[in-house]
Amino acid sequence: MPPSAGQTNGFESADRSLQITGPNTAELQTAAKAAKVQLLAALQSVLGLIWRRQVVRFFAFVTSYLTLVSRYGSAKVLGVLRVSVETKKARPAVTAAPLLRELAPCEDACVQCQVLVEPDQPRVDVVFIHGLHGSLRNTWRQGDWGNRVRTGSPARRVLRAAGDAPCRGAATALTDEPYANCWPKEWLPQDCPDARVIALDYTTDPFLWRPLWMQQVSRPTLQHRSKEMVRQLRNIDVGTRPIVWVAHSKGGLFVKQMLVEEFEQQETEQDSCVSDSKSAELPPFCRQTKGIYFYSVPHRGSSLALIKTPLTRRSVEIMEVAKDSPDVLNLHERFLKLCQNERFKPAMVSLFETKMTFMSVVFLRIVAQESADPDVGELYGIDLDHRQICKPRSRHCFLYRRLTALIDQVL
Repeated sequence: MPPSAGQTNGFESADRSLQITGPNTAELQTAAKAAKVQLLAALQSVLGLIWRRQVVRFFAFVTSYLTLVSRYGSAKVLGVLRVSVETKKARPAVTAAPLLRELAPCEDACVQCQVLVEPDQPRVDVVFIHGLHGSLRNTWRQGDWGNRVRTGSPARRVLRAAGDAPCRGAATALTDEPYANCWPKEWLPQDCPDARVIALDYTTDPFLWRPLWMQQVSRPTLQHRSKEMVRQLRNIDVGTRPIVWVAHSKGGLFVKQMLVEEFEQQETEQDSCVSDSKSAELPPFCRQTKGIYFYSVPHRGSSLALIKTPLTRRSVEIMEVAKDSPDVLNLHERFLKLCQNERFKPAMVSLFETKMTFMSVVFLRIVAQESADPDVGELYGIDLDHRQICKPRSRHCFLYRRLTALIDQVL
């Protein structure tokens, strides 16, 4: 039966509706594909963000581990990590903070003064001060570089010397003496029995370049530490007899800060009487300072402190020794002014390294010649790096023999 006109119009309207909805279905499929692509891209972005975060965490762990190992030794760090992991298994609420608290000394006791050798009747005080990330155990131990060097003296370049210069071809004087864990304590009583040996040990931030995700720790400044050093030295009567200062790296800046502040304080007090100020006697530390022995001291700063990384911030302690920083240059100018005083004439010896120092992954020059030269006294270039220059191989090494000669000269 042929369709009626109404039915025909119904089929035609249905065909027209299909023709209209057909293009919309294709658009819907296209939009679905686009949404799927966007979803996959978003998922990839999230996965990439998580991957980058894991990379940052891994970099933070490596940085922290290398810093702690360089300061405290791998054996102690691994032992503390093992204890921390076992404790964490027993008590999940424990964080990684106890590791730093166990390794780092107490921040309140930022300076510790130790008398290593006390003779019955001392005639001179020999005061040792280490540099950044140094300590009594790490800085002043016997060196093992002699296993790779044939000559008994590492001094190769003599730039400015008074008296006999070290012999380049000096024969190695080997002895069967036991290894010295602290050569000032074990050697000086044999060669300088009249010397009282004192060591100033101070804490330093374990992170000279602290990661951005770690909280910044408030640290004492160089001026604050130097005042604490003066206070503790006076408590053991330093300043009542001749003094020989022995300093490595930043320790030399503390020596200059203590001397300069004492000198300027007396100068200020006597400023009202110019004639009396010129003829006045120097304060105790300056008056009794008869010798200064510098092991690679950055008198004009170190370029190492200028290094910046995108994921770390420099600590106050490292920024205090930045190359050509106003504070470092100002301190050296004040020290040179003190050296111009007719009553302040200590014998001064300066050594600087001529080899690069290995720092984690690269070799760097910590203290250059122009920075280690104080423009006064003797100056020697030493074929060692920054860490080894304060570690004599034996009692016959130039690094040690020149110091004992300076002490004998004072006596």
